[in-house]
Amino acid sequence: MQAKQHKSPEYLKLHPFGQVPVLDDDGFTVFESGAILLYLAAKYAKLDTAATGKAAQWTVFANSTLTDVFFGIEKNKRDSVMNALDGILAKQPYLEGDEFTLGDVAVGSYLLYLTVFFPDMFPIKQQNVWAYMQWCGPAKADLLRLFPFPGRRRKGPPKGGQKTVLIMMSNTGGGHKASAEALQQAFREEYGDQYKIIIVDMWKEHTPAPFNTLCDSYSFLVRHSILWRLTYNMMQPRPLHRSYFAAVNAAVSRQLSAAFDAYDPDLVVSVHPLMQHIPVRVLASRARARGEAPPPFATVVTDFTTCHNTWFYPAVTRCFVPTAFCRSLALENGVPADKITVHGLPIRPIFSKRLPAKATLRRKLGLVNDAPAILLVGGGEGMGKLEATVRELDARLQGSAQVAVICGRNKKLLNTLRSTVWPGGSHVVAVGFVDNVHEWMAAVDTIITKAGPGTIAEALISGLPILLNGNVPCQEEGNIPYVVENGVGAFETDPVRIADIMATWLGPSPEARAEFAAMAKRSKALGRPRAVYNIARDLAGLVESAKELAVEVAAAAAAPARRACCSGGAAKQQPLVAPA
Repeated sequence: MQAKQHKSPEYLKLHPFGQVPVLDDDGFTVFESGAILLYLAAKYAKLDTAATGKAAQWTVFANSTLTDVFFGIEKNKRDSVMNALDGILAKQPYLEGDEFTLGDVAVGSYLLYLTVFFPDMFPIKQQNVWAYMQWCGPAKADLLRLFPFPGRRRKGPPKGGQKTVLIMMSNTGGGHKASAEALQQAFREEYGDQYKIIIVDMWKEHTPAPFNTLCDSYSFLVRHSILWRLTYNMMQPRPLHRSYFAAVNAAVSRQLSAAFDAYDPDLVVSVHPLMQHIPVRVLASRARARGEAPPPFATVVTDFTTCHNTWFYPAVTRCFVPTAFCRSLALENGVPADKITVHGLPIRPIFSKRLPAKATLRRKLGLVNDAPAILLVGGGEGMGKLEATVRELDARLQGSAQVAVICGRNKKLLNTLRSTVWPGGSHVVAVGFVDNVHEWMAAVDTIITKAGPGTIAEALISGLPILLNGNVPCQEEGNIPYVVENGVGAFETDPVRIADIMATWLGPSPEARAEFAAMAKRSKALGRPRAVYNIARDLAGLVESAKELAVEVAAAAAAPARRACCSGGAAKQQPLVAPA
């Protein structure tokens, strides 16, 4: 538009008023965004009469009622219209219920459009409308993927073949694998078959003994906190861990290089603190031997604040960190500022999707709608003082709140909780290992969990006040002040005190209820549901940049040969990879 192309004679043949947008569907033209939407719905979505009427209703609402109250003569009715819309969205996630429809495309797009013209209004006071706006972008993109509109490129292998992204993780705690799988899913959603995503535990699968026992060693150390703290802190100083990695490199480089040959990645991503220094050196050495540039290498940090210094290696191509504090640590460890990007923690894409209303989810999960709900989790193994905490909550709250407990693989705990008759009259729902944590978080009002970064990030996206009840020494310690100092929760390990805190948060005091609501609002504001998509897009950009650079390098390397050929001299070999 800045180039005035919409005023050109060619464009005016399509749209005589010279406005945007216009649709040219094989010679048939339609202008006005609402009309375009209804035309596409009629031709491709195959809606029935009722659905067509509803789509038209919300399209006209967006282009008349909303236009009048924001830009027209009825600005005095803005609050009443927005409040009415807020009331509709308080009862259901979308305009017509639990499903995203074309009416949401019209209204959601218009509301998002308003942020450009009225930035000072946002976030708006109508909290349900504001939450709806946060989810409309991803949901709209998902809906449009269903319609094979003409001219819309189908996702498939790009020209030049499918690209391979190798994500290196290790099962030392569940967060690294979860982050790798979240990135894999985001790539699939964003790029379809353009990228082949391979997740591999490089230490376990591609190094010799004793290095391939890293997972077992970690499990042993974290069960003995003194040994773990000693090991963790001993490896913090850069001279020590770099000397250690240099020594280990001599023992594992041959097998790692063979693994990189087998995978032949176009991009390598590390989601583990022990997979920067050695893989980068091996890739550089391998590239020199092959006379080519190494693939780009990115680190995706999966710890919130207490990040071990081994996460950070200046030679990586990019370093993605979840918080500004992590960025400062990366800078302290020599990573150049232009290589660091703050996006947030890569959480499963399902957390960025709009879910059914809370009442609907509670019915599905066996919770009741007339009492606040507390979610108690203990990780995949159901560890911690879960049983004692439930008993204290029952005794303290006396049935005024309900408790949902995710026991993971702890079948003994699951059977105990399900067979107990609670003297306080509490409604307790216990489940084992689940794959729908996102629904449980959306159905409750608050969560009790240990200070794992992934669960904290998921709770923030879900807008939950967080009560931390424990932590892994060292790497999770910094997550406690992150939660407390940001005003989104508290920390307490004693089950009696945990029950007291919950009684205050969920009690009848207006002041406590107001603070609890404020905590939930701060939590939602701190969450980053789109982080995993932003990281995936930046990673894909690294692949494209590397491809462009390879073309430039090849051209530069060929130029001296052509000059030498013309002059009768010998071509001088140009270095493709800088010395490590």
